[in-house]
Amino acid sequence: MPDNEVYWVWLNELRGISIATKRTLLTELGSPKEVFDASPSQVCDLLSTYPSSLRRTYQTSQSLSELWAGRSIKEAQQIVTVHEKHEIRSLVANDNLHQFQFARAPRSPLVLYYRGSLSFSEKPVTGVIGTFPVSSYGRTVTREAVQHLIETGHIIASGLSEGTDALVHETALSLHAPTYAFLPGGLHKAYPAGHASLMERIAEAGAVISPFPYGKEALPFRFIRRNEIFALWCDSLLVIETSLTSGTMSTARYAMANRKRVLAVPGSLLESGSSGTNLLLSEGAEVYLSEPSLNSSFPSPATERVIECIQEHPRTTGELSQILDVELESIMESLAAAEADNRVEYRVDGRWHLVGGE
Repeated sequence: MPDNEVYWVWLNELRGISIATKRTLLTELGSPKEVFDASPSQVCDLLSTYPSSLRRTYQTSQSLSELWAGRSIKEAQQIVTVHEKHEIRSLVANDNLHQFQFARAPRSPLVLYYRGSLSFSEKPVTGVIGTFPVSSYGRTVTREAVQHLIETGHIIASGLSEGTDALVHETALSLHAPTYAFLPGGLHKAYPAGHASLMERIAEAGAVISPFPYGKEALPFRFIRRNEIFALWCDSLLVIETSLTSGTMSTARYAMANRKRVLAVPGSLLESGSSGTNLLLSEGAEVYLSEPSLNSSFPSPATERVIECIQEHPRTTGELSQILDVELESIMESLAAAEADNRVEYRVDGRWHLVGGE
């Protein structure tokens, strides 16, 4: 049992303090092991210069000092032991596949849990989601879109739910392509339970992913958390059908708020399944009309990292290569793609700027 993983799981699952406090402690102390080893007085003194919100404990009557004095690694060890038994792996905040999402999204968890295999390639992850039941129109659009995305090198992700989600996964599997499923509970069982076989097939071809450890049930508040993390992991999102009150709407809006590319399929004003997608279009989502809509300017993860770095501060090409630890040639390719999309521009000061930025 790797000690490093145990301490990441301990800090991730620690109840009583917020994710913001956990991030602050990591920044100040360096690693989860060093956070655990810190004394109660050290933790309280360290946080004393920060806003009072970071010094409060949540859902407990304990003070921060009392909470820290009673900390224990035992639960984390049990989680890791159970996960090893069921071939569940941990993806921690400094892993290559998670560090980018963790760095740019304050609510991103310290640890994600998964079964299967995650791709370390630069293939974009595209989420395809919708509603239940699926109309015949929605089925046709879903199958055509998923097939086209796979043919053009995308990894397809969805939520394993009934309706569109299941159709997305089934279509990807029928094309012998990997697919990712994000779950609202631990990886001990599928949700809904009737998708247990589908979940196993996804784990064999791609991965099933959850922010919750083994044994955590799919309670309502966990669906919201799952939707946020799903939106963060997708480079782009295609919404096929949805009503105004569906969880699909919250996923799409969270993706838009985090500057993801969101496309929505327009539909009849008389169909409830199109009410949500039509509203998303009015709120700034791009219209999906056919496969060519997907071809235009789907950002690669590499390009998004470059843009994120420029958003923090205008940079030279050499600075971007050094900061991101990427070869100069690859940086130039990403900059060319972003410039073609009119997202960045090279100015007389010798640095790359966001279009419209300072």
